[in-house]
Order: sequence, then structure tokens, then C-alpha cells
Amino acid sequence: MDVSELKCWIAVLVFVIVGKHSDSQSECAYDDYWYYASKAHIEFAQQKYTEALANYRKAFETVEVPYGTDLNAAFITAITVESDSLAYDYAARMMKCGIPLEYFSNFEEYDWYEKLKQDYPVARKYYQANFDYNLRDTILELRVKDSLFNVKYHNFRKGLSEMRLEELIEGVQSIENDFIEIVRKFGFPSHQNLGYYFDGSKIDRYPITIILHHLYQNGSSIFKEQLSAIVCDGKIRPTDQALLSRIQGFSKGAGIEQELRIKYNRIKSSP
Repeated sequence: MDVSELKCWIAVLVFVIVGKHSDSQSECAYDDYWYYASKAHIEFAQQKYTEALANYRKAFETVEVPYGTDLNAAFITAITVESDSLAYDYAARMMKCGIPLEYFSNFEEYDWYEKLKQDYPVARKYYQANFDYNLRDTILELRVKDSLFNVKYHNFRKGLSEMRLEELIEGVQSIENDFIEIVRKFGFPSHQNLGYYFDGSKIDRYPITIILHHLYQNGSSIFKEQLSAIVCDGKIRPTDQALLSRIQGFSKGAGIEQELRIKYNRIKSSP
């Protein structure tokens, strides 16, 4: 765990502790999860592996579907302290949420691996029955669309290509509309309805907050008023909310068209 990630988990822990002692903030369903998970990550960084493992277990007892990155951290911790039973348990839970058997190929020498291999077909059926693969594909396609648009915009900003103002506005509005439609059709996307994301080399988080970050930078404010409730439901982290809430752009929340007009005029007027 690098320094920036450690600071992130310290911030989560502070957020929960302050929230629990604040009369203005109602209790969140995920408060205990954030509390124990952040403590566990901090203890892992301090090489207090036994304490970390205990707090991971407490965190996972509070929710039905933990974050995949947290469960993976607990899995690595169990390997570190040579707890085969917990390592198998966490690996099996990750498989049920969509992590393929290939991810565990580096652990073939462990006694529990053969059982994990035998359990994979059943775990895969569980994943297919309980999580939405169509939503997964839709989110990843939207991320590609968002990424391509941002490359195009930044090339324009750097003077490497041209874009019309209408093209800018339509591009952002299209991504915003796609995200709204996803939420309307599937509910707010998170590990709870997507399962876990494996990019071919590591377990990561789905790029939900990245898409929202770019939308907010470009004047959108969709779901901004609901971020606290979304955090309480465990769909994004408290630190995500803190970051997203601060994004205003040049127009200070006046909307996509106004924000992009300001950006466009600044780009065109720059030498």
C-alpha cells in the first residue's frame, strides 16, 4: 500500500468517527463497514497482520457483499499469516462475485487451491445468477466512450485538433444521458449489482467515480445531491464523495452548456 492510499484510508476512518459524533449526520448502514475496513487497511500497512485480519472479518460481517478490493486485501493478509481456511474462504467469496479462477493461478501450491478449482463452476453459476453481466458490459463501454471523448477534448485543449462547441456539449450530454439511463434501468452501479472487476491482471474498482468526476468537471451535477445517501448505501466510498462534492468547474455548477462555453472560449482565446 502506497502513502496516498494509506492517507485515503485514514481519511475514511476520520470521516466515520467524526460522523458518528455529529448530531447533523444520520447513521449510515455502512458506517461499521467503513470503520473496520479502514482500520484493517491501516494495520496492514503497519504490518500488524493479525489485527488487520481481525478487523477485515468484522467489516465483512456487517455487509452481504464487501468491496472486492477489500476482500482481496483480506485474502492477501490471510496468505501472509498462513491462515489457509480464511484464504480459501475469501478466495471462494471473490469467485462467487465474478473473479475468475485464473486470478488464483499463483496460489496453485497451496493445499486449498484444488478445492477452489473444483468449486469454480458452482461459483460461476452463482455469479451469473446474482449479478448483472449486461450492466458490467454497459459500464465498461461507457468508460471507453468517456475516455475517447476526454482524449479528443484534451487534444483540442492542447491545440492538436479542432472541435466545435456543439460537439463538446453533445459529447458530454451523451455521456450524462447514458449514465442516467444506466441508473434508471439497473439502479446505481456498484459492486453490489456488478460483482467484482478483474482487468486481466488485478482486482480493481469499476470506473464509476471516474465517469462522474469527468462529468462534474464538465458542468454536470447528476446525483450530486444524492452522494451522501449513495455512500451510506455502500455504493461509493466516503473519500469518493469528498472528492466529487468539491468539483465545480469554471461555471460553479451552472450546467454543461455554460461550463463548456467558458472552457471553449478560453481555449480559443489562448495564444
